Amino acid sequence: MGMTLFRAIATLSLAAPLSCSPSPQWSLDDSSAARERLATTKSLKCEFDLGTSAEWKEGQLRVASAKFGLKGEKGVFHFDSIDTEAGTARFIANAGASDVEAILDPVGLTFLEKPGLMGGLVITTVYARDLGDQRFPAVFSKHVAVFGLVPFPQQYYGYCSIWE
Repeated sequence: MGMTLFRAIATLSLAAPLSCSPSPQWSLDDSSAARERLATTKSLKCEFDLGTSAEWKEGQLRVASAKFGLKGEKGVFHFDSIDTEAGTARFIANAGASDVEAILDPVGLTFLEKPGLMGGLVITTVYARDLGDQRFPAVFSKHVAVFGLVPFPQQYYGYCSIWE
């Protein structure tokens, strides 16, 4: 019979790196330098604007464009007290602050928050690609449920800057 699902995924996973290459504007040297800046920074200011949200109504998936932040403004929050060796940071936003996990890897710096009331995870990845002025591309994903019951995932795209 045909390929199993596992074998198909494994084949695609192995082929993808061969067929995809990073944007020509970035090099591995740039990535290493940017990763080092992220590894040593203690504070980031993040701004997000456009994204998507999803919900399941009457058993049907509905995906829509979404905007993060108040009308006419970008959503802004900070990560402070970043310690990549200890794997910790502090998330600070208008609604409050919380301790988060900080993970430094070859991709960049990722923060994991486990919101108590809503459950799920909130993930922010800051890519090790300096776009200039110490500004890095970032993705903010909320894998949460309203009242812990109704799935309401969201993902937003923007930038994080080193905040001195």
